[in-house]
Amino acid sequence: MVASGLPFKNFAMMAAKDYFFDNDKRKYYLNLLMNLIPIDRDSDRKSMINYLAACREFTRAGNRNLIIYPEGTRSLTGKIQPFKKGPAMISAELGLPIVPALIKGSFNAWPKGKIFMRPSRITIRIGKPILPNDYICNGDREGNNFQAYKKITEELEKRVHELKNAGA
Repeated sequence: MVASGLPFKNFAMMAAKDYFFDNDKRKYYLNLLMNLIPIDRDSDRKSMINYLAACREFTRAGNRNLIIYPEGTRSLTGKIQPFKKGPAMISAELGLPIVPALIKGSFNAWPKGKIFMRPSRITIRIGKPILPNDYICNGDREGNNFQAYKKITEELEKRVHELKNAGA
């Protein structure tokens, strides 16, 4: 976010509704620091429609970016976990590119379950964008793109692993 030169208001992060929005104080203070879009981890149809609508509304203002962690949660071990299809769905349905990124060292700096961060070297690698139209048949954006979601997710996961291996 800092490297982009854009103000923080131009970014929103997906946030688990059951964690980030379950406590009024936490919700209030976190929303002072960043834009959060709630995602219901149950992933029923209604919650996915609401999630998609919130993402569409945020990006509609122009020059705004969504930050979505494709694993869905932080790792307990520091290893990359299997990716979820949410980022691919947002990309395909809204026609937004996905910019793969690898954040290396964040687990050492702030392991899941720990309250305080500790000094650690963090490296960020940015990959080339994945364009959703390269994966959608006939440019169709009707919400029936499950194969496209799968292919985009596979490509994203492949590219993030390539970023990891490039600096190994």
